[in-house]
Amino acid sequence: MEHTLSVVVQVDPEARFVHLLVTGSLTERNHRALCPLIHRARGLAPDATVDVDLSAAHRVETAALDLLRWSVDHDREWQGGGPVRVLTQPAPYWSPEGPALLPSARSWTPGHRDEVAA
Repeated sequence: MEHTLSVVVQVDPEARFVHLLVTGSLTERNHRALCPLIHRARGLAPDATVDVDLSAAHRVETAALDLLRWSVDHDREWQGGGPVRVLTQPAPYWSPEGPALLPSARSWTPGHRDEVAA
């Protein structure tokens, strides 16, 4: 089975946020493909909130989500700037407050979109 990702990038004209909408399957093998995109998003608007929105993803592996969050937290090339939020519930991308951040996650399917992975 092929596990691919697709990412749509939405940038606020006033540079308050960058929204990465991820679809497909996030796995341990392909989570690294998001890291350069997150890094570029941070560069587009250095003080903006960057949302990595996994709410439309078909499948998110627990380990992949944990690895992605670890990669974001330990990005040594990026100093300062706005926060990066990894979301599994839809959030209004214009709102930096949005829904809860995810300390860790479990695998989920589209049928569980009303739940925050915990």
